[in-house]
Amino acid sequence: MIDTKLITFLTLLEEKNYSKTAARLYITQPAVTHHIKSLEKEYDIALFKNSKTFELTKAGTMLLEYAKSLKLQEEFLLANMKKQDSFVCNLGFTPMVKSMIPPIEYLRQIFYETPSFNAYTYAYEEIFEKLDSGKIDFAFVDNSFDSQAFESALVTSEKVVLVGDPKGQYGSKDRITREQLSVATLIWPDENSGLYKCIQNALKSKNIKLKNNYSVSSNDPDLMRRLVPLTDGLAFMYYDTVKEDIEAGRLKKFDILNVQITQNIYIIYPKNLGLDDNQKKLLEIIQKTSR
Repeated sequence: MIDTKLITFLTLLEEKNYSKTAARLYITQPAVTHHIKSLEKEYDIALFKNSKTFELTKAGTMLLEYAKSLKLQEEFLLANMKKQDSFVCNLGFTPMVKSMIPPIEYLRQIFYETPSFNAYTYAYEEIFEKLDSGKIDFAFVDNSFDSQAFESALVTSEKVVLVGDPKGQYGSKDRITREQLSVATLIWPDENSGLYKCIQNALKSKNIKLKNNYSVSSNDPDLMRRLVPLTDGLAFMYYDTVKEDIEAGRLKKFDILNVQITQNIYIIYPKNLGLDDNQKKLLEIIQKTSR
């Protein structure tokens, strides 16, 4: 178990108040003070530059990171102990990634025996908190992440395509010109998504500047697909997300200035927390079956 003095230290930094810390931990205020002084004596350091503002010294900051790491490891251990002998894998997906990797089908492909698993969809900014808190074991993301904090494995490199309404104003065309794109109605993914940033970087590399576009933004891939014919607009989407629509003639894929856009999809998990045997097996299978 994590040292109770470190728990007091972490709580005090959250509350910024000795009395509130004591009440939250169900101990007395002198006990809070004693815990902090004991830590300083044990490590022979000063924790705070200013005891009123709770500004940490360099040594205090180092102890804070150490305490956070221990707390995460303990939460991770407890979560896995509760699983007992059955392996229940909790997976997180960003909306755009989930649309191109249906969780159930994907997991049945990579497991040689069907496990119990839960698949959750979270906004990109939520993924890291869920990983750190142990609420999910792995996350599938298409965006940048802190390589110092998370381990990763490449799942696939996904093609991005431009699609429109085959019955709309561009339906008779096979290629969208720079001029047409610069004034078209565009249905964008959420600007925090990896897909959005990937598109922006690709357009910038070809010096394609958008002008007076009417734009619609959504974090829901299904809504993006429906908006294409409703607005007679164009949308950049992952190929696997719209593959069935293209094959069924509901959407049409266009070429654009010979631009080839691809985006890497990763599975990530926190460093320094350790993996149990089932999680290691899952990761090995994903690495073997990555496209």
